[in-house]
Amino acid sequence: EIRRYVALYLSIRQKFLQSRVLLNTRGVNNPFLRMCYELRVIPADLPPWIGLPVTFSESFRGHDCEWQLAFYYYLRRKGFNFKDVSRNQIRNYVSGLEESSEEQEKACMNYRNFLISVDVDSNQKAADFAEEKIVRLISERLLAKRYEN
Repeated sequence: EIRRYVALYLSIRQKFLQSRVLLNTRGVNNPFLRMCYELRVIPADLPPWIGLPVTFSESFRGHDCEWQLAFYYYLRRKGFNFKDVSRNQIRNYVSGLEESSEEQEKACMNYRNFLISVDVDSNQKAADFAEEKIVRLISERLLAKRYEN
């Protein structure tokens, strides 16, 4: 059952990334594409650890790829690794967003903590990020949801 969720997640993520390029009318004025350009990455080739369904990610308006790429972009510009970023620095990042919230801060912390737990470094482009890590994340989220109910 979880493998189906992962396959669905990966399919939706890929369709989102393709649509960002194909349906784009603003060119590099599109913030998502601008960040991809400045990071020198093709949207379809974003590392698989960008766009993960972490807890509290629903506090962001856009797709998980959008807010996680923006967070990653911020870290790269500041010269931080995921392991080096403190809660206070995440709070500073979130406070600079248009409609910042405590839930967004929690989402960024959960994202950061998950990446640290699976040894992803923010300087890696396509790190050895096996599908098993996505299975683990989705499994944890489903179990948490079942436990809440």
